[in-house]
Amino acid sequence: MWLAGGVDRAKWYKFKFEASQIIEGAVRDDAGKPQGTMLMEVLEKESTDTHGHWLLGKYITASDSHLRWWMTSGEGKKLAKKCHYHCPSVDCEALGGGKGIHFKKFRPITQADIDAKNPSSAFGRACAREFKAYLESRKEPLPSHGGDRAELPWRESGEEDKSGTEAGSESAEVKTEGGA
Repeated sequence: MWLAGGVDRAKWYKFKFEASQIIEGAVRDDAGKPQGTMLMEVLEKESTDTHGHWLLGKYITASDSHLRWWMTSGEGKKLAKKCHYHCPSVDCEALGGGKGIHFKKFRPITQADIDAKNPSSAFGRACAREFKAYLESRKEPLPSHGGDRAELPWRESGEEDKSGTEAGSESAEVKTEGGA
């Protein structure tokens, strides 16, 4: 389940960020176009205000090859170790020009997700080396919960979970990259 300010404000607002938590966020470029997803580690939650959640975080990897290059070799390299991340409540122009990263929507990554190889992009050919190195470098285990939930429904609507119950259906708008 993705959380976004314009979709389910109550769940989005109540979400509890924790230091060392891994967050996957749908990234958009300075022009507002989707640019895949990014994994980041929360260093600290700075605040939540009418414009959204503000986090200080560390880049891990990204699903988009250009974004990965930008964060490891391009102008974004200066942001990789410590960057301001913004999960806006609605569209926002607060960050731009290489000053920080906007997440149009986000979801936490737990140890159960890692064990199930979710998100799949982190385990794919392009990101696996970076993500494995990051996991090996962690000094503490991942949180076993995702902020305010014990587990997020990573399955697509209609798929069965391990207990044999059907996953709840969600709006396709929330599940797709360009939605929310």
